[in-house]
Amino acid sequence: MNKFKVGDKVRIKIKQTIFNKGDLKKYSDEVYIIKEIKDKKYLLDNDKYYSPRTLKLENEIVKYQPTQEEVKEEEEFKTFHKEKNLNKELRAEGLDKNNVVEGKRVRKKEIVHNVKTF
Repeated sequence: MNKFKVGDKVRIKIKQTIFNKGDLKKYSDEVYIIKEIKDKKYLLDNDKYYSPRTLKLENEIVKYQPTQEEVKEEEEFKTFHKEKNLNKELRAEGLDKNNVVEGKRVRKKEIVHNVKTF
């Protein structure tokens, strides 16, 4: 029995190497349609044949969506490390954090003097 049938939308498995990171995507972004089944190979609309183990139905692949709590934890982590690195750099320069002005400098508005000459 064939896992796929003509007209199914599938993604192609991306070849992985030994040194790939685990968080890299494993299947293509492009979605292909099966045009023909010949023996145990599937012809896709890119005119190439693939074995069933290199294909996955489009709706079987679920993208990871972090929860709000995970997003909040990540932001806290980034803020903590940013502050830690800033303190490290200040110590290396021999500066005190209280003497550092953070944020963008605000310029004073230019004062225009009306002077009449005779």
